[in-house]
Amino acid sequence: MPETKNRSQEKDITAAAPLKKCGIVMPIAEIEGLDAEHWTEVKSILQEAITDAEFNGDLVSFSPDVAVIHKNIVRNLYDNPIVVCDVSAKNPNVMFELGMRLAFDKPTIIVKDDLTDYSFDTSPIEHLEYPRDLRFYKIQDFKKSLLRK
Repeated sequence: MPETKNRSQEKDITAAAPLKKCGIVMPIAEIEGLDAEHWTEVKSILQEAITDAEFNGDLVSFSPDVAVIHKNIVRNLYDNPIVVCDVSAKNPNVMFELGMRLAFDKPTIIVKDDLTDYSFDTSPIEHLEYPRDLRFYKIQDFKKSLLRK
């Protein structure tokens, strides 16, 4: 006799499926007067929108394995199905990692705060803007735009 599953069992199986990964490239330390706490808040905002899009978002430098950080970054830049890159304050490491991701020709969403100018080389690529002061209502609009992308 074939085994039957009830609807709650089916939901459990679906819920157990791991979310696709979405890499995050962004500043994490003080730059242009924006401290590490600012970047922690930005990361949280990005992760909320990424989670709403049914992805698991984390820094490309993160790995559950113990490894050389550069290896994690390159591997995740190449392997993640999509990457969100925050070019605010034009952090050199972020710009380098964005260049690698674009060279891999993989899906990338570029975001920046409203006070950062566009870079010449990436200006033709659409950028989603958020308010540097992280004002709640404007951030809500930003998160909706990011979710749509």
